[in-house]
Amino acid sequence: MFVFTKNDATKIDIEKEIMNSNTDYNVMAHNKEQIENKDILKEHLEAQKLDLSQKISRV
Repeated sequence: MFVFTKNDATKIDIEKEIMNSNTDYNVMAHNKEQIENKDILKEHLEAQKLDLSQKISRV
């Protein structure tokens, strides 16, 4: 069963591990193989500005 929990900057290491598991996608979406902390923080700031909540799943 999947459990979704609210994602925030305290889970940045988990999020980075997930995002960097698919380098082909990163190259297509971000023009680089590895996502850095600053990239994730930028996405968090954009989500806050748009009043969006981000979720992360765990098994």
